[in-house]
Amino acid sequence: MPSPFPGMDPYLEHRDEWRSFHSSYIAELGNVLNRQLKGRYVARIEKRIYLEDDEDHQIPDVVLRRSTGRHPKPSVVATLPYDQPETILVASDEEVEEWTLKLLRSRSHELVGIIELAGPSNKRPGAGRKSYLEKRRETMSSPVNWTEIDLLRGGRSTLIGIVRKPAGYAVFSSAASQRPHSQLWQFGLQDRLPTIAVPLTSRKEFAVVDLQSIFATVYDSGLYEFEMNRDQPLTPPLTPEQLRWARRVLARPR
Repeated sequence: MPSPFPGMDPYLEHRDEWRSFHSSYIAELGNVLNRQLKGRYVARIEKRIYLEDDEDHQIPDVVLRRSTGRHPKPSVVATLPYDQPETILVASDEEVEEWTLKLLRSRSHELVGIIELAGPSNKRPGAGRKSYLEKRRETMSSPVNWTEIDLLRGGRSTLIGIVRKPAGYAVFSSAASQRPHSQLWQFGLQDRLPTIAVPLTSRKEFAVVDLQSIFATVYDSGLYEFEMNRDQPLTPPLTPEQLRWARRVLARPR
């Protein structure tokens, strides 16, 4: 069943849904590119793993509770009275997996381009954001093309420093042959995901990719409509105007 929203479904931004959606979207994007490139180039998925301090994922510490009843007579091990402790949570390091798409020249496997789908760890302070921004900086200082897709409203935009006022969803593409000029698509909750040009090796060579069509394929094949929890709060929350619009969309017969 297709998504009721015309573009991005904001409920997919919840971290429990995003993990599956992220990897599925990258995989389908690679499939679409490979069908179009027809052997001249090839798209390959690469996974990177790192540990990150995650304040949202915490494990309970050992809890000490006040002893009840009378204290025993002195023995080898004595139970001493103590004040009731506070129950606390201690943050644990989270193993983060991120998927990226590499465009390679066929046979020689020369790196032509990198396509990233930004995740939550890229949009908050920590190892994920640092690694992501360093990778973009290195790529844009090389003859390799860079394309990044941001379908998350929350967090600190990865485009700060590139775009004056990043807002909503965005796609940023930097073709090595056209630098310092780059392409930017910005769109909102009520907009269709754009059709973009993914640069290849020359100024006139690119692949045309319909991001909305890829979204529809992933959403339908992943059965997200049947698994989606529409009662969960959104982060960040919708504005009152967006919330009224979203409720009208969800109330439409399908």
